[in-house]
This record gives sequence, C-alpha cells and structure tokens, in this order.
Amino acid sequence: METLLVIMKHFPNNVRVTHRGLWVLGFLFLVNSCFGQVVIGQPRITDSSAAPNSAGASPTGAPGSLSNIKSALGKQGPLAQFGPIAIRPYTNYTIQYGDGFLRVPGEPTNSTRQTLALGLLSEVGSTWSVDGAVTRSMYSSRSLEDTYDSSLRVSGNWALDSWTFGVTQAFLANSPIVAETGGQNDERTTRTSLDASYLLSDKTRMEASASWLQRLADPKFRNASWTGSDWEQTTISTWINYQFTSKVNAAVGFLAGRDDIALADDMTYTQPQVRISWKMTNKLSLGASGGIERRKVEVIGGRNEKNPVYSANISYAPTLTTSLSIGVSRNISNSYFNNQTIAGTHINTNISQRVLQRFFLSAGYSRGESEYSATSGNPFAGRVDSFESFNSGLSTTFSARGSVSITYSYSNNSSDNLGFGFSSRQVGADISYRF
Repeated sequence: METLLVIMKHFPNNVRVTHRGLWVLGFLFLVNSCFGQVVIGQPRITDSSAAPNSAGASPTGAPGSLSNIKSALGKQGPLAQFGPIAIRPYTNYTIQYGDGFLRVPGEPTNSTRQTLALGLLSEVGSTWSVDGAVTRSMYSSRSLEDTYDSSLRVSGNWALDSWTFGVTQAFLANSPIVAETGGQNDERTTRTSLDASYLLSDKTRMEASASWLQRLADPKFRNASWTGSDWEQTTISTWINYQFTSKVNAAVGFLAGRDDIALADDMTYTQPQVRISWKMTNKLSLGASGGIERRKVEVIGGRNEKNPVYSANISYAPTLTTSLSIGVSRNISNSYFNNQTIAGTHINTNISQRVLQRFFLSAGYSRGESEYSATSGNPFAGRVDSFESFNSGLSTTFSARGSVSITYSYSNNSSDNLGFGFSSRQVGADISYRF
C-alpha cells in the first residue's frame, strides 16, 4: 500500500482517486501477484448466434425496478477521472459445486469450480467505452481443464441532428461446457457491428445494422462425435418503425445473412419480419415479433428450408419491487456440427422480488426443444434434444458498490443421441465489487 501511495503522489491534479480506491487497487495488485497475470471479470461478449443452443433462464427485473439488484447498484463516481476519461475497475469471485459436468459426451463428472475475475471499464465522456476482462476458472476435477478466459469490447455511440450511430468491436476467448457438443469447448469469437437510425418524422424512424461474426471452436478433449468447427456469419438488416400512440409501436423489417463454414456447406438466408410493442398499462407490457426464414444451402443437392421464426414476451410489474415476465421464442441457426442447422424453440418464466428491504430474490424456469436437421446428405443428422432448467438466487448489496449472492440451479437435457443427455445440479456463492 505504501508503494501505491507513492504512485498516487505523481498523479495529475485533475485525477480524483478515493481512499477506498487505494485498497481496491491494492487487492488487484495482490491477486495479480498470486496468479501471475491480471485476471478480469466474466467475459461479457454475448451473441445468440454464437451459442444457438444455450438453454436456461436469466432472471431480470423490469428496467429501473428495485426488484433487480442491478438497479440497486446505482452508477456512482469512478475510481479515477482523467479529464473526460473515467476508470471503473470491477472484480468478482464465484465458488460453485455441481454434478453432471460433461467432459466429453457420455462422461459426466462432479466438480467444484472457482472463478476469479477482474476487469477494467474505461469511459470516454458519454460516447466511447472500453471494457477489458480476463477470468481464471479452476476445477477440482482433473477431468476438466482449468482455463484463462479473456475479452475486450470497444463501443461508441453518438448523435448528429436526426441521426444516431453506434459501433462495436468485441473479442472473447473462453472455454464453456456446451450441451450441444457434450463437452468443454475452446472458443474464440470476434464480432463487429455497425448501427444507424434516422428520424424521418416525429412518429417514424428508420433503423439499419450490419454485423460480422467469426467463431473458431474446438473440443478441449478430442472425441469421435465432434472435432471442431469454424464459422463466419455476415448479416444486414433494416427496419421502419412507426409510433401509433404513446403506448403502441410497430415495425416491419428485413434481414439477410450468410454463413461461411469451414469444411461444410455455406448457407444464405433471409427473414422478413414484423414486430410490435404495446404498453397496455403502467404495469403491463407486451412485445412480439414474427416472420419466415428462407435458408438456401449453396451446394448441389443442398436443402432449401422455410421455417417460422418468432418471439414474444409479456412483463408485469405490480409494484416497484416485484417483476414477472414470460417469453416464448423460435429461431434457426447454424450448428456446431458441420452440415447441420438447429430449430430451437423454448419458453421461459422469470420472477424477481425484493424482500426485507435489502435482499433480492430471483427465480427462472425454462424448457424447450432443439431439432437438428441436415443441410445436405448427412446420414448422422436428425438429433432431437429436450431440455429444461431452473435457477434461483438470493442476493444483497454492501458498501453501495458491492454485491453478494447464493445460487441454486438445475438443468436436464434429454437426447435421442447417446451421450448427450445429462442432469446437473449446482449450488454456489458469489461476491463482486465494481466502481
């Protein structure tokens, strides 16, 4: 700590650092010296296309609802301020015990998993942000491999007259245990996205977006079922939104995409869609979208598919401290397995409630089905999985910036393909602190 105090004496006058921040910095240096490298927060880059068959519910409260612990952790001053640049470190430690972890298909194992996470978010005014993260995950079972995961996300948003623009560049290297492949993957995902919107009138807005995603995936432990897959996805979309009333908004849109898959057939697809959002009352709101996807496989003898895609969600917040939501969705995506697609359908329910003024209780349940289809002459395609999951947590805040929680979750995957079925129960505890 004396070393940190000497360093702080040389900071410029416009840099503000709190006394509590010195102790946090000392903790970060201590962790770094113990593990040999900086270990940072849970990787934050997420994309539904990158994980098309992930099943599970994530309870969240309504925006601004005090039933949501994230709302309770209001945004406060950063650790340090360099003119327009705000520095916000964060840290998280999780310990969890579970059974049914799949090393490879058909080989479930029990293990304790510890995750030590440190991260740094930098904000440049209200326009740009840079969020870097590295996470150390350690398993008690020798059947699973300890990993270092890392992520970096740079995003910017700005407005110019009737225009708004957004850009995001993100990278994630992680090693998840994936139900679809039946084991621990080694993945690297890169994503670039551009967004723009233009206000045509006081009731009409046009939106356009373009994105490119690359996923490189290999099994941590080689097996006969899956040897890896590399995938590049490019999509463009446009929407015309119309505000009928202060409570009703509707839009029509069109998406076009292309999947370039190493060692497999490439695919193109289109999705004309409509969507609507309706705030029925101050406590009840509804959102829905639907359309038809037409997918073409670019190979002689490849299948051309036409499938419905949709999503709907209804949320109810009877009080400021209570929220309930129910959702259903169906989508089509490329599989980890070459020359296969997945039609995924699932329904989920989430509830959150603040109890005894300081505690936040959440629970979620999800179930659904994933149906695999061959894009060409693949005799091994045709797998069908049925899954369900339940999760719950009790959390509270401390020191205005910290949170602690205990969690329980259960998941079950039934498959008609031997080795991919599993049942897992997990209990854990989590503590985090962020500026």
